[in-house]
Amino acid sequence: MLSDNYELEARDKHFPPSPFVYNCTVSHINHIKMFILSLLILPFRAIFAGITFLITLGLANYITYDCPMYPTKPHRNYKRRLLMPLLVLLARAVYFFGGIGLVKVKGTRASRNDAPILVLGPHSSFLDSLAVVVMGMPSCVAMVSHARSAIGGLIKVLQPILVDREDRSSRRRTVEAICSRAKSKDDWPQLLIFPEGTCANRSCLVSFRQGDNTFSC
Repeated sequence: MLSDNYELEARDKHFPPSPFVYNCTVSHINHIKMFILSLLILPFRAIFAGITFLITLGLANYITYDCPMYPTKPHRNYKRRLLMPLLVLLARAVYFFGGIGLVKVKGTRASRNDAPILVLGPHSSFLDSLAVVVMGMPSCVAMVSHARSAIGGLIKVLQPILVDREDRSSRRRTVEAICSRAKSKDDWPQLLIFPEGTCANRSCLVSFRQGDNTFSC
């Protein structure tokens, strides 16, 4: 048994850590805190976050009611111009009620003319979607199945580039659409991409997936 542990330790020293393994250690005190706060605070957070989310979803559906699934021109109707600031505020409130308060932002974000594509990494969880809200809801690359789901309004309001995994030619069309957005002179929002294409444990940066990231615009 001792020799087996020694071999494992020696192997771990020679190989980089796996980005797909996450070991969460919670102390007994934190277990007690989680139990108490789950009884006292969680119900109120869930109620307020749920109500705010439904309002946000309804507003997103209203904004995108007459918008096509695959937009060829930027949406610039009166509903978007008037209601997008409110939508961003409501989406931020959902995260606030969920327990995420102040988000510290360092540096200055480049304009669309300087950086039509925004690259985010490492990608570790669904909470990375907070970056979309903090950045004012830029465009993104998303699954077409998500845009057709019950929360599809929140996807379509981003004016996304949609990918269909069941269509073999979808990858090529996605690359072409990304290049077209990057070169376009129209008033598209910046395009947000997670080039890793998967979630990891943030111990290192996963090699970029081939596909959406193998374009030369």
